[in-house]
Amino acid sequence: MSLSTVSPMRSSSSTASSGILLDSRTVLETKDFVTSGMLTYAEGDIVEIELSDSNKFELGQPVKLSIYSLGGIYTFTSSVVAIDIDVIVALIPPETQKKFLNRREHPRVKVKEQGLIKAHDKREPKTELEPLNIDIQDISLGGVGFMLPASEPGLSGKRLQLELTTGLEVQFEVEVVRHTAKDGGMFYGCKICSFPQDKITSFQAFILTRQIHIRSEQRKQMAKARLQQGLPAKA
Repeated sequence: MSLSTVSPMRSSSSTASSGILLDSRTVLETKDFVTSGMLTYAEGDIVEIELSDSNKFELGQPVKLSIYSLGGIYTFTSSVVAIDIDVIVALIPPETQKKFLNRREHPRVKVKEQGLIKAHDKREPKTELEPLNIDIQDISLGGVGFMLPASEPGLSGKRLQLELTTGLEVQFEVEVVRHTAKDGGMFYGCKICSFPQDKITSFQAFILTRQIHIRSEQRKQMAKARLQQGLPAKA
């Protein structure tokens, strides 16, 4: 599946990390028409709605969403950021995330990106750090999580210069705030301490694009698995 974009398996008992019940009926209202569909995804900054008339929508189009969930009715104004056959993706505004969804300030997005730790901890000038390649596993406007082999030196509490080397070339300063053993290596959770102001908009677009791409790949794998089982591509 290929989604047109701007720069978990479904279950009636599935709940997104937002607390919204998946498969909730969702009403979408534009200035020209009203339609409804089913909420199939709510992660990071986006929600996905399956509906039969997705071709009525346009990228960037303002839309009012009303999600009818067991936890209540979630209503907010958004915009369409991706469209596919029988699917649209819309933004979850930051104020909605805080007010209704009880989320952290910057929701982390699971990714598979490459990066590089390039500098030493400036608070410890005598402690040099050889450049290390890292596997970035989650990212947000407020932080980054990455993996290193367990054999690499511990980084807990250190400030580091981190560079993204795939998708968006940018360097920024992070501080390691937690670490845990994972999959035979060490996972480090970091908060972003400083970020180039002229790169923030590009960084936001990068994260959003990655969210949409990852969800598109998930839908492809779900459809492939169903076809292999002799079932229709869509549930």
